[in-house]
Amino acid sequence: MVKKLGLMLVLVVGLGGGSSLAETYHWPLDAKRGIGATFGEYREGHLHAGVDLKTWGREGYPVYAVAKGWVWRLKTSPWGYGKAIYLKLEDGRYAVYGHLSDFAPHIRRVVKREQEKRMRYSVEIFPSPGEIPVKRGEIIGYSGSTGKGPPHLHFELRDGKNRPINPLISGFQVKDNRSPVFKSVGLEPFNDSSLVDGLPKAKTYQFLRRGGIYRLNGVPQIWGKLGFAVDVYDLLDGSENLCAVYGLEFFFDGKLIFAKRYDYFPYSISHQVYFDWDLPLLLGGKGYFSRLYLLSGNALPLYSPTGSRGFIEELEPGYHIVKILATDAAGNMSQALFKVLVDSPPVVTKFECSPQEEITVEGRDGDGVVKETVLESYLGDGWEVVGRGITKLKMSLSSLGKGPLRAKVVDNWGISSPYHYLWSEGEKKEEGKLQFKVDLDSRQGYILLWVRSSENLRDAPQLYLSGQGRVSLVSAGPRDYLVSLPLVNYWWGKVKVKVKGEGLNRQKVELDTTIWAWSIPAPGGKKIDAPGLRIDFPPQSIYQDMVMVVDIEESKADTPPLLPCLKWPFKIEPVDIPFDKKVEISIDIPSGADTLRAGLYSLKGDDWKWVKGSRREGGSVVSKVRHFSTYAVLLDTIRPRIWDIRPPSGSRLGKRKPLLGARVDDQGSGIGSDEDIRVWLDGEPVIAEWDPEMTSLKYRPGKPLPPGHHRLKIEVKDRVGNQTTRQSEFWILR
Repeated sequence: MVKKLGLMLVLVVGLGGGSSLAETYHWPLDAKRGIGATFGEYREGHLHAGVDLKTWGREGYPVYAVAKGWVWRLKTSPWGYGKAIYLKLEDGRYAVYGHLSDFAPHIRRVVKREQEKRMRYSVEIFPSPGEIPVKRGEIIGYSGSTGKGPPHLHFELRDGKNRPINPLISGFQVKDNRSPVFKSVGLEPFNDSSLVDGLPKAKTYQFLRRGGIYRLNGVPQIWGKLGFAVDVYDLLDGSENLCAVYGLEFFFDGKLIFAKRYDYFPYSISHQVYFDWDLPLLLGGKGYFSRLYLLSGNALPLYSPTGSRGFIEELEPGYHIVKILATDAAGNMSQALFKVLVDSPPVVTKFECSPQEEITVEGRDGDGVVKETVLESYLGDGWEVVGRGITKLKMSLSSLGKGPLRAKVVDNWGISSPYHYLWSEGEKKEEGKLQFKVDLDSRQGYILLWVRSSENLRDAPQLYLSGQGRVSLVSAGPRDYLVSLPLVNYWWGKVKVKVKGEGLNRQKVELDTTIWAWSIPAPGGKKIDAPGLRIDFPPQSIYQDMVMVVDIEESKADTPPLLPCLKWPFKIEPVDIPFDKKVEISIDIPSGADTLRAGLYSLKGDDWKWVKGSRREGGSVVSKVRHFSTYAVLLDTIRPRIWDIRPPSGSRLGKRKPLLGARVDDQGSGIGSDEDIRVWLDGEPVIAEWDPEMTSLKYRPGKPLPPGHHRLKIEVKDRVGNQTTRQSEFWILR
C-alpha cells in the first residue's frame, strides 16, 4: 500500500532563507537518474550530509552547475570527498560536488597552479567572489571515485549558513513511487528494572508485511523504562540501494510521542550521529536502527516537539498498541502496527529437592498472580513437561528419573519466568575443574553483571559485591546467571567480587576477584588513573551518568601477528555510549621499549586499526576518541609496500605522455598524508595522485617526454617513519 503525503513537502518552505519548492535547479549529473544514498544516513562518525547520485559503476559523466553562481571553494584530497567543488549560488545557498575524477579545464588550471605552487596534491582554494563564475547547466567537472567510496557523485545543498539541507525536499525532484520497508524493531532497556522478554537485554524483532501493514509474529513483553528503535529503509525508482527514510512518527496507544524529519543539521554537531542512530544495536551486529527517543544531550534539529522524549515507562500492565509511520521525501508512507505486553515477569522463589527426595517449586508475581507452575525433565532428546501445579508444585524425585530438571512459573498474562535448573545426583558428572567467570557490562542507565560457570551447578551461585553485600542472580541459561544493577556513584577503582557455588559432585568453589570500575557522573570533568593507563573526561563530554569498566588483565591473544604488542589490550566499556567531546586515552609504554614506532590501535571486528590522532608523549601513547573500544599499544616495524611500478624497469614506450605510477599501501600504522608519498621523474619532483582505497598512485606528464632514458623514483613513509623507496628506468622511443 502506497500513500502520498503531499502536505509534508510544504513543511520545508523557507528553510535556508527561501522557498525550497519555488526553486528549480538543473540536475547535477549527466547520467541516468538513480539515488544510491539519501540525506541523514548513518556514516561512521557523522551524518550523511547529502545525496549520492549513481553513476552505475562508471566514471567521467559531466557534472553541472545547478544554478548561476561562482566557485566558492576547491579541494583535492586522497580522503573524504576527494576532488570537490563548492559553489555559492545566486539564491544564497551552496552546492557541493564530491568524488570527482576531474575538473572542467578552466577550474583544473586553477587547481594545478596551486598544486605546483605548494608541490602537493592536497590543496584547498578559496577563490575571490566572482573570480570563477558559473552558469546554470555549465559543466564544472566529471564524476569519479576520488576520496572514499566507489564511483558516484556526492551532492550537497546547503543553506545560507552553510548548513546541509535535504536536496530531495529543496528543489530536486526524483521519481519515487515506492514506499519505505520496515525490517526490524529494537527494544532497549534503560534502567536496572527494565526487562525485554524477561531479561535486562536489548532485543530485536523482525517485521512481516500483511495486508499492506508491517506486523510482528509475536508480542514483545516489556517492563520498566525502554527505548524503541526501528530498522527501516527506502527504495527509490530505478535503484535497489537501501536508503534512509525522510521522516518517522512513533505512536503509543494512539498518542504521538516522538517524531523526526531529516530536513537539515549543522556540521558542528554532525558527530552526534551516535545519538540519533542506535550505536549499541549497530555494534552488536543487529543493523542500522534509527532511535525513536531522544537521548540527553542530543542537539540535532531533527525532532518535532511532542511533549515526550519517546521513552516508554510507568505503564499499566496489559496490552498496548504501537504504531510507527515512515515516510520518504516523495511522500510515500508505510505503517508498522503491533502489540506489546507490559508485565513484570514472575520469578521462581523456590526450587529444591528435600532429603526425602521431594521436589518443591514455588513462585510469585509482583504485579499479578502465578497461575501455573511447570516442571520439566530432560529425557535424552529434549525437555518434556513432567508436572504442573498452580502456585506450588510438589513431586517425588523417584517418579522423575535421573535426568536434570528445570522449572518455571507462569503469570495471569501467560508470561513465563526464567527457567531454574536442578541437577540430580545421578546426572553425569562434568569433567574438569569447576570455575567461575565474572563479566561486568556497563549499559545506558544500568549495569549488567554476568556470572558464568564452567560446569553445571546444583543451584544458582551466591554473589557478593563490595559496598552492596549479597546480590541475587537470575538464571539466564543452564550455566549463565545475571543481575541488573542501578548505576552506582561510589565505585572508584577496585570493586571486589566474590562468587560461591556448588558443583554436581558437591564440590564447593569460591572465586574472589576484582573488577576495575569507575562511576563517571555527567557532564564529565573527571580524570581516571588506572594501572597502565589514564583517561581524561573533559567537562561537557558526557550527557548521562555512566560506569566505566576496564579489563586490565594481561592478554596478548588476538593481536596482529605482524605487529608486536608493547602493551596488552585494554578493553574499556561501555563501547556503545558516545561522547559529545572527545575523551583522551593515555597508555603507558614499557621502559626500554622502542617507542619511536609505537602507536595506539583499536580493535574493529577482527582487525586492529590505527587510532586517528595517536601520538607519543614521553612514556605513553595518547589519542582522543568518541566512544570506547579495545585498545593496545603496537609496534610497527613494517615498511610500506610499493609494487606494480608502471612502467616496469627496462620498458621501451612509444607514447611520450605515458601514465606512470605504482601500487602503494601499508599494513601497520598506515600512510598518514599524501605528503608522505614523494615521486621524482628524472630527478625532479612531480605531483602524483594517490587513491588509498585502490592503493593506486598515478602521474601523467603534462608535456611530452623527450626520447631517451628516464628514471621514475617513488618514496613512501608511514605514520611512524618506516620508509620504502623503489625506482624504475625506462626509455621513450623516437
